[in-house]
Amino acid sequence: METVVDLEFSERFASSTTTTPLKNVLAISTKSLNPQQHMSEIWEHYSIPAFDESHWPVFESANEIKSNKYIVDRNSILVSKLNPSIKRVWVPTCLTDKAVCSTEFIVYKPLEPQYKSFYCAVINSKKFTSYLLEHVTGSTGSRQRTQPKATLDFPMPNPDQAEIEAFCDFANPIYQQIQTKEIESQRLSSLRNALLPKLMSGEIDVSKVESFMPPNNHLSLLMTWNILKTAAMLTDWLAVVLSTRCCGCDSVLGMLELRSTEFRFHRSGVNIIVEFRMWRNP
Repeated sequence: METVVDLEFSERFASSTTTTPLKNVLAISTKSLNPQQHMSEIWEHYSIPAFDESHWPVFESANEIKSNKYIVDRNSILVSKLNPSIKRVWVPTCLTDKAVCSTEFIVYKPLEPQYKSFYCAVINSKKFTSYLLEHVTGSTGSRQRTQPKATLDFPMPNPDQAEIEAFCDFANPIYQQIQTKEIESQRLSSLRNALLPKLMSGEIDVSKVESFMPPNNHLSLLMTWNILKTAAMLTDWLAVVLSTRCCGCDSVLGMLELRSTEFRFHRSGVNIIVEFRMWRNP
């Protein structure tokens, strides 16, 4: 989805001849704190390893964070100054008011936050990435860094206000949907990580799951399915492999896709029964 925004930005502004230095619209924030002075608190930590692993912050106690960090908020745009050949642009979700990031990030703050989507597209553009690579220090590819202040001279497109507003009207809902999907994906991943070991060990019993087929289907009848194993955890869907036993033979019916809002858990004694709506794949 982010690619859609990038393509739209390129189509509208790539040939723009009117430019302005980045420093006219973005400031670099170096406001920092020492988490060791807040030992009893949990911090939302945006780090380079977290970006590379899951594009999601790590929530950890202050005693696990060993160095000073930059403070970030929802208006921040993060760009890694470390090894800019590896593109790392991060718009933090900031689910809490205790969000910090690695000092290996440059923290940009829009002077006019209402145009943040436009500035995000500027930062995410190929021209900006190329500019970062032209302003690195360090002799080895593994430890090169871009000089933050040098980035403020980047000549970015400077369309009129109406064009910027029109682009933001296009990009805002897309960026919002990206963040919503990231949150949902992490929620489902947490659910998977919590349940899968219990399912595999037999601690949770889901051997009997009952469901009705849609009434207009000729197979409309009450059936009991055996969930064999979790096959995949996708961004929006929980997928499992289903099978049934008929005439002594096991038959795999295919993938069952479940909306996260369409399944729930009920505790019955020591077992947890999963109820959901289902349908056959075509």
